[in-house]
Amino acid sequence: MKYLRILFLLLLLLLSSSCKNDKNGPSDQETPVKKVLEKENVEIPVDPKKPKDSINKKNAVLFLDKYGETNKETKVLIKTRLGNIKIHLFEDTPLHRASFIFLTKMGYFDTTCFYRIVPDFIIQGGESERLDTQRYKARYERYKIPPEFREQRRHVYGALAMARDWENNPQKYSTAFDKAFNIF
Repeated sequence: MKYLRILFLLLLLLLSSSCKNDKNGPSDQETPVKKVLEKENVEIPVDPKKPKDSINKKNAVLFLDKYGETNKETKVLIKTRLGNIKIHLFEDTPLHRASFIFLTKMGYFDTTCFYRIVPDFIIQGGESERLDTQRYKARYERYKIPPEFREQRRHVYGALAMARDWENNPQKYSTAFDKAFNIF
């Protein structure tokens, strides 16, 4: 009987020590979220500490045009645990450049990873199943960007490009959240 009491007290102590009292609100694991990534209209709670920006599906072109006028950066340094990647963004693709700079400054890419690596072909990043990543996409309504094809711009070794959906996308809009490096 004495051993049962000790065992019960140890179990109670273990259970009470594993509970945490988080005054900052629920953690990502405690937040109720339906995780259905296939559907575009997934409701994901938005972080109340960060205000919603004015970009959305309807005004993406106008927003990025104006954003690009005030944010003229063309050089980006991506830091990874395996080394750094220097990127030069072209000025003759203003919407794509502005989108990349905007999402970078908002911290979106800090929540993503390189998720598709095909040797001698492509490295793709800008996606993650993390809740933070899904919140960003929901906050910006998964906006897309119209094509900015340029005759002098080709997909060559080291080029950075935005991915796009191949189905139901006759206008060839780019997804703002996925990026691909060609490594032929």
